[in-house]
This record gives sequence, structure tokens and C-alpha cells, in this order.
Amino acid sequence: MASLKFPQPITQNPRCVVAFAGLDTKNNAVHKNVWTEFIAARRPTRNVIEYIDVQPDHCFPKRSENQRVSYDDYVPVGLLKSSWLDKHTKQLPSVLVFFYDLDWNDAHWEEKKVECAAKLQALRSSLSGRNTEFLVILIQSIPPQQYEEGSHETEQGNLLSLACEIHRTNLLVLPYTDRPQGFITKMETIIFDRATQYYGNQIKKVKSHRDNLNRQNHQLLIIRHNFKIAFFTELKQDFVGALRYYRIAYNHLLDAMYLADDRMMEFKMVAGFMNYKICKLSFEHEDSNQLGAHPALQFRRHIDRFSVEVGLKVLAYEHAEWMCRQFSAFGDLFSEAVKHNHKAVLTQNAGTYYYQAALYALERKRLAKELCREAAMTLPQPLTITLPPVEYFGQKPWRSCLTDNQPSDKEKKQDYIGVMQAAEYVVQHCWLAIPLLSKALAIIKLYNSERLPAYLRVLMAQEYYEVNHFEKALTLLKMVTDVYRREQWLPALSKALLTILRCAYSLGNLEEYFCAAMELISSYMPTAFDERKRLQANLNAIFSGGVPSPEPGQDGVTLWASIKTVETPLRFVMQFTLSTSCIECKARFTRPSFAADGVVEVEIYLSVGDLFTLDPSTVKSFSFSFPASTNDTRDTVETIQSVRATFGLPTSFCSAILEWNVDRNSVPTVDVGKEWTKIAPLSVASITPRQPLLEVRVLHHPPSLLSELYPLTLLVENKEKSAVSDVNIRLLLGDMPSSKLFGSAFLYETTPSVGGGSVLPTVSGPAMSSANGSAILLQLDKLEVGEKWEKTVYLCSSAEGERELNVNVSYPITVRIREQWSDVSFICHKEHSVALRTITPFIINYRTLSTAFKEIECASVNEPFLLVSEVLCVSPWQLVILESSFSQRKGVTEVGLTDSCIEQCTLGSHDEVSECHCLVVLSHLPAQPSGAFLGTHTLKWRRQSDPGGCVQFVSAAPVIALRVPPFSVTANVPAFGLSGEVLTVSYCLENHTIFVQEFETKLSASDDFMFAGRRQTRFRILPASSHTLYYNLYPLKTGSLTLPTLEVNNVAEPTSAAVSPSRASTVFIKPSEVNKNLPEALLAAGYGNVEISSS
Repeated sequence: MASLKFPQPITQNPRCVVAFAGLDTKNNAVHKNVWTEFIAARRPTRNVIEYIDVQPDHCFPKRSENQRVSYDDYVPVGLLKSSWLDKHTKQLPSVLVFFYDLDWNDAHWEEKKVECAAKLQALRSSLSGRNTEFLVILIQSIPPQQYEEGSHETEQGNLLSLACEIHRTNLLVLPYTDRPQGFITKMETIIFDRATQYYGNQIKKVKSHRDNLNRQNHQLLIIRHNFKIAFFTELKQDFVGALRYYRIAYNHLLDAMYLADDRMMEFKMVAGFMNYKICKLSFEHEDSNQLGAHPALQFRRHIDRFSVEVGLKVLAYEHAEWMCRQFSAFGDLFSEAVKHNHKAVLTQNAGTYYYQAALYALERKRLAKELCREAAMTLPQPLTITLPPVEYFGQKPWRSCLTDNQPSDKEKKQDYIGVMQAAEYVVQHCWLAIPLLSKALAIIKLYNSERLPAYLRVLMAQEYYEVNHFEKALTLLKMVTDVYRREQWLPALSKALLTILRCAYSLGNLEEYFCAAMELISSYMPTAFDERKRLQANLNAIFSGGVPSPEPGQDGVTLWASIKTVETPLRFVMQFTLSTSCIECKARFTRPSFAADGVVEVEIYLSVGDLFTLDPSTVKSFSFSFPASTNDTRDTVETIQSVRATFGLPTSFCSAILEWNVDRNSVPTVDVGKEWTKIAPLSVASITPRQPLLEVRVLHHPPSLLSELYPLTLLVENKEKSAVSDVNIRLLLGDMPSSKLFGSAFLYETTPSVGGGSVLPTVSGPAMSSANGSAILLQLDKLEVGEKWEKTVYLCSSAEGERELNVNVSYPITVRIREQWSDVSFICHKEHSVALRTITPFIINYRTLSTAFKEIECASVNEPFLLVSEVLCVSPWQLVILESSFSQRKGVTEVGLTDSCIEQCTLGSHDEVSECHCLVVLSHLPAQPSGAFLGTHTLKWRRQSDPGGCVQFVSAAPVIALRVPPFSVTANVPAFGLSGEVLTVSYCLENHTIFVQEFETKLSASDDFMFAGRRQTRFRILPASSHTLYYNLYPLKTGSLTLPTLEVNNVAEPTSAAVSPSRASTVFIKPSEVNKNLPEALLAAGYGNVEISSS
């Protein structure tokens, strides 16, 4: 029977056939080395040339003597001859290379020349009518010599070429040296050029024949010629051109194909060859990312066209075989392309094509059993009748040498079909499907797919089961049952378990047989009632010491009888899922949480199916109790992971341990009774720590004030039933979650020392810092029942805000949960949190005034101004101000009285006091854009209820803007004057700049005074110098009189200063007769000098 396999010239890259003649590789070492060098695989051209060694008397394929000149009356009997591919890839050479040992100076030159020409003529006669190129290579033992045209060697070469009837360029010389690789490489290039020239001539020859064909009458010949052109082009190593011609031939075949059942396989075979070549060349030489150029599209179009062309119905298995080989071949191409960086995805990979090929292989097996059974029973086995060979690919033996117009011999056709069916029936189809399934599985599982690999394993297991490879089938099925259980595919799981059951019975595997039978008799499985009853009877027989009944179609009684004689008892574990077990189990805790010093209670419920003889359809409950683990000192979770029960008697030769994995995601509900469907599983329970009976409190009077030592009283009382010892107390001060006051407060176990009116943070207790604040560690050796313990600690906060004091108390204790149980030790933890709030005791507001008690925004350098501090008490407690002071910064001085007037003042909530400081900013204080910082105001205070306390409160004075005037005017006016006497007044002008200033002064007229001197004058003042003006005033009246106004103008700048405001604007004039009676103290009284700066 003709095979439907792809021939080797189709699946492999065709190579140019080159024949070597004249080499005696067995007896001549030089010839052997030459042959070895040519067939070495290290040269790039080696992969495109196929060398064959022939003898001088070798017979090549003869050319047909009946060469047609015209195809007008020719009717082909087939599409493509089955011998044509092998003839042009293995037998018929494109180039024949004849090797001959001959030196130029050989003594017998003439005789050897004649001998060489005769041997070459014999080879030429065997290739008569062929276009094979002939080359002669002379193997010479002397080194090559360069010779000029007309030399003796050239003449000899021409004569030898003429005798051999070859062109002079086809005569080559191979000087055999130690390293002939260079000469051989050059000769191989020449050989390859001659080979491509030969195939080019063949293409031209076939094209000339094709052009003379009639498209209407010679469609089969056009397909054949186009295929030959494509194949010759591929031999020429023009792969792009070969792909184009293969597509032309394929399209012609689709157009010319007619639906004759006897001829259908011929078209499908040749179409398969062309499709394979198109896909292979597309993968290798085209960009698969181009639209429409992907080989998968070509293959899909090919399959869509021929998948419905079955042909003869009685030979339908041949169509399944052809489809299988198409998918398998494309899978090989795709897999090879992936190795060369071709992209593959889950839906488009070589595994999917192997999978389709395997399905067609299984379809072929089904059709062979259905169609070929009768023929196999009729004909004797082994077959004595053989089918005759066919001349064309896919041709049926009864159609050999018949044209389309000639009818088939019906009797011969029927006989040949019977022989073909009988031969197909004995084929081991399982071994055809298993390799394909294995390839598909190896590739598809790389793409994280789970369901399809499971199905492939099931198909492989079925094939292994049919060929009695039970162990492999069992291994594969065990890998997929977990997937089916998890996905709840019960029908698929049931079929897999039935196969496992039969494999286990055939192998005598008791554990696998028992596990499969227990699942199959579950009420969830779609197993027939009689089958369940039979399986339960087998299980009862096994565990009672008997032998189970055979599975359908099997006989393993002897094997199972030998298992009973094993001396060592069989013990195994079977894991059930809650949905596939014949014995259902539910486990739950009685409560969702238990105390660490309490009793943990668990209830187990078992439900047995109707088939079991022991209390069928009933629910059995079991209760268990146990103490919590001694390590459960913190919140932990207890889970019921699995439940185990023993199946079988201890005295039997085997027993099984049934194990149920409990669902941890079950949601507990209210217990509504012991009906099976209403039992709510509760597999998770929390173990809470033992509740400590020590009472912890923190006594204090909030809020605390800034920077004070705020007392916190810790009270611990023992309410346990026994004394406790080794009590560790940890006080941790932390910030509230929304606060950002890290490191602004500290705890002290004892009161820090106080000296100099400020708090010195000298800690006498074990205070330490932590990640969130300050902490104190305390320890009690023993605390009796009912005993109380107090401890006062102190909080000092340097920032306002809310904080949290965490008190953590831990102590060991030993208790007895039940009388029959031993004592259990615990480490109890008690945590208590207290919220603390810190506020500021005072709010100080500042105002800046001039010496005339007017609000100012900026101060002049060297001019006095007033700073008023308004202290507001915001504490809910009464506070006593012990001391108040103002610390000036460098460059700022205070004039006048410096004693505080608010010391020893007691302030209640929202009480306010004020004090005033007269300040002068000196000229050497550097001015800043934002102003000058004046200093800090410090208050030392205490609570009225704490006579010994002393807390320091510091507030920064505001920044004031400064003004530096270019000059200043100072008026020197006497304290009083006498009527009728001269009053002398002087004005001193100072230049504060580094430049010479020019001034103009003018004294205004007055009705109260007459004056002597220059009323208006103009003068210059050097840098950092002064100038004094004197005026003699004669008072005309008595009493408080207004002095004349002095106007000072800077000539360079429009700036003036008038000595009229302030204290120097008036003077008191007394009558002259009273002057002698005035006390000396009044005469000496005065306001002093006053400086007036320019604005």
C-alpha cells in the first residue's frame, strides 16, 4: 500500500547532487583524503551540495527514449511520479566530476590522456541525453607552477580538454599537498556554479514545455511542470523564487482539481507537498509579521479547502491519516520556527497543531475499527496478497496506467480495497497518537494552561490503557484528577476514576483501587446504582480478607490472591474532598473564640451513604476537648486542617486511613440542629489571651502646663486569686496618631533638682527614650491579694498638644484549667492608655510706642521707644509670677528703671497684667531687611498650690523695623525762664553720614518772644561732626509759652526737621520778683536734653 508520508526530499532542504567518479577511496589514501576534505562540514557551501561517489561503470537513470515533441494528444495518467523526487535528489547528478591522477611531466602522458578521455566518454554515454555538466580534476603530486600562455603546460591542458570534449575552464588541477583546503574550497565554488547553471537549464527546459501546453486540456501537466520549476529553483538555492513558483503551482491545482473519489488522494498528496514547501519557505525567508504572509494563514486555508474532501467512504481512514500528517508536519515547522525566535502564544503554537494531529490519529483508529473489521476477519492474517506498486503519488492500485476516461475494474477495485482495509486494521494506532499527544503536552503546558494539558493526559492514558501499559496510564490519570476535583467536573472525574480503577485492578494496586472505588460510590458521582453496589461489595471483600470480583473485561483473581499472602499488613492514607467522598465529614469549633485558660471544644460529624450497611443515611457526632497551647499568650488562630478515621479492622491484612481536608473559608452560621445540610462548619477559632485581673489606673488633674513637672499617680491593685510576683510595668509616652510632637515631652520617675529658678532635667530614676517618646520601666517583686501599689511619675512637656500615656503591665501566673489536667503557666499582659493634653500658661502680646505714647511701626536708631508687654493668663489654675525680666540682644539697651512691676502677682484664668520697657537701638546694630530682634521676655512662675515649684516661661519679643536718619537735631532748653531776662537756647546738629552735608536753618517768628541773632543761616557739616546754633530769646509774657520753631532743611535732599513737637516746644516763664523765693530744688529741676531726628 502506498504510504501517505511526506517523502524525504520534501521535508528536507534539497541540495545540488554532484557525482564524483574516479576516486578509489578504499585502496588509495590520497583519494580518500580528497573525498574526506570535500565532504567536510566546515564550509558554508557544504550544506547545499550532496556528494555521491560513483564507479566508472555506474549506471545512471536512463532517459526515456520516447521524448514527446508535442503534448496535444497526450493524456496523463497521474499528477506527479513518485520516483521523480528521488531521481533528482539522489540519483541524477547536476555535475559529474571525474578525478584522474596525471602530472604534466608524466612519462606516459599520451597513453593516460587517451585513457582519461575513454573513461569520461563511458560516463558521458551513461548520462546520454542529460544536461549534466562534466568537470575533470587532475590530481598531481608536484607543486603547482605558474605558466604563461603558450607554455608547455597550457598546450597539454588544451589537448586534454579537446580529447575529453570539455571546455578548457572545466579542466582543473588539484595539487595534492599537506593542506589542500584552499584548492578544494575554490573547486567547490566552481562546482556549485556549474550545478546552479545545470538547474537553470532544467528550469528553462521545463518552462519551454509548459509554454506549449493548453490550459484547457493540459491542466494536470501545467501543475506538474510548475511544481518541477519550483523544485528546480529550490535546488538552485533561489528560495524566494521557489516560493513564488510553489504558490503558482498550488493555485493551479486548486483551480484544476475535480471531485473524483478515485483521484482525490492524488490531488491531496501533491497539494500537501506544495503547502508544506510554501509554509516552510515562508517561515525561513519571509517576514511573518506582514499582513497575510503568516504561514499559519496559508495552512488554515489549505485545511479549510481539503478537510471536506474525504474521497472514498470505505477508505475514510486514509483522509484522517492525511489530515493527521498535515497537522503534524506543520507542527514540526512551527516548532522549528520558534527555535529561531518566531513568536508563539497560547492560541497559536506548535502544541495546538500536534493536538489536532492526535485527534485525527484517534479518528483514524475509530474509522479503522468501524470500516476494516469485516475485511480483517475475511482475509487471512498475515496477509499473503500484496498490492502492486503505483507510479504516481496518491494513486490507487486499481487506477494504475488508466486515464480519466478509462473505467476501473470493479472486481479488482473491490479486492484491493479489502486488502487495504485488512492491512489498516492491524496497524497499532495507539503508538501513532501517543507521540503526538506527548509533543502537544510538552508545548502547551509551557503557556500556563491547565485544562487542555489535563485533557491531553486523559487521552494519553486511554491509549496506554489499550496497549496494556497500565502503570503509565495510572500515573497520567492521577495528575488530572486533582484538576477535575478542583474544577468540580464530576462527569470527567468519574470517567478518569473508572480507568484508574481498572488500571489499579490489573496492577494489583490496592491503595489506588480503594481510593478510586471510594470516590466512585460517592453520591456526588454520576455512577450507576448497580456499579456502586458492586464496588462496595468489592471493598467489603478486600477488608474482610476476600478477593474482589474482576473489573469488566479483566481477570486478576490470581494476582489479588497473591496479595493476601503478604506478611506485612498494608496501611495507606486516602485523602477525601468534601464533594467527592462517600463518607462525608464536617468539623467545627463550638465557639468562634476561646480564652487561653479555657477549654477548646471540637465537634466532628460523619455522614454515611445508603450503600453502607452500618447505620446508613445517619449522622454520627463526636466531641473532643483539649487545653489551648501554652504558647498562646497573644491573639492567635486555631484551625482544623484535617480529620482522620481508620477504615478496616486492626486484624485484617490491610486498613485505610481516611483523611478529610477541612474547608478553611467556610463561614460560620447559627447552629440549627444536627441535620446534615444544616450543620455549619466552623474550622477557624481565635485563641484570646488570658484576661489579667490586675487593675491599673492613672490619677491626674488635666490639663498639664507647658514646661512644668506634671504629676501622674500610677495605681495597681491585685484582684487575682493568688499573689503575683515579678510584675513588670512599662510606661511609654507617645504622641497621638494625628500629632507631630515627637521628642517634645519626657517622663521622670522622681522630681528633678531645681536651682537658679530653672528646671534642670536631672533624672534620678531609670528613664529612657523610645521610638515614640519617653519610657520608664518599673518592677514589683510581689503583690499580695487585694494589695494596692502607688507610684508618682512626672511629665515635662516642651510643646503644646495631645499625647498618650501607655501603661503595660506583664506578670507570670500559673493556673489549673481542670482538675485532671496539669497546671498551665501564662504571661498576662494588661494595657491601659491615658490621654494627656498640654497647654501654655501665658499668652504675651507686645506693642511698640514712642516716648509720646503713640503707636509706631518702626524705630529710629539711637532714639528711645517703649516696648509694652501684655501678659494674659490662660491657665485654669491660679499662677504666681515669681520673676519677670527682659533680656536684650546685643546692640539694644534699656534706659530708665529696669525693675519689674508684676513680680509676685497672682493671676487667675484670663487675668492680664502689663509692664513697659524703654529701649534704644544703638547705631552699631546691623540693620536687616526684616527688622531687628529686640530680645526675650522671661517669666518664672509657679502654681499657687505648689509653694516650692518654679517654672520658666520664655517668650520672644517681636521684630521691629529700624530707620537710620542722615542727621539729628538736639535742643538744649532751660527748665524755666524769668521775665525781663534773656533766655539762651541752643540747637546742636549732627551729621550721621560719611558725606559732607549742607543745611539751611530758619527760626520762625513768635508773639511771645523777641530774639537776637541770625534768624536764617546756611552752613556745612563734615562727616561724623556737629554744629551748634545759639539763640538769645527775650520773653514778653509769663507762664507757659511756646518756643519759636526751628526748621532745618537739607539742601541736597528735600528733608527738614522742626524742633517744635515734643517736650522742647514750650517753656515756663516766671515773674522776676518771685525768682528769689523759689526753692533751689525747683530751680535745678529740668527735663534734660532732647534729641530730635530728621524724618
